[in-house]
Amino acid sequence: MRRLRRGQPPVRRARPTSARRALLTGLLRGVIVWALFAVSYVVPTVLLAPSLGVRLL
Repeated sequence: MRRLRRGQPPVRRARPTSARRALLTGLLRGVIVWALFAVSYVVPTVLLAPSLGVRLL
């Protein structure tokens, strides 16, 4: 793998940036969805924990 192909490294560097941005946006969306599910699942348990007993925590 010598440096005969000098035109490809900048192309490879240009594409991963957009790919990384897409992955970051997808990860952010996934994290937001996960946070929403976690909050919607944890908040009721925390609110109902005193009545059920704090042994769940």
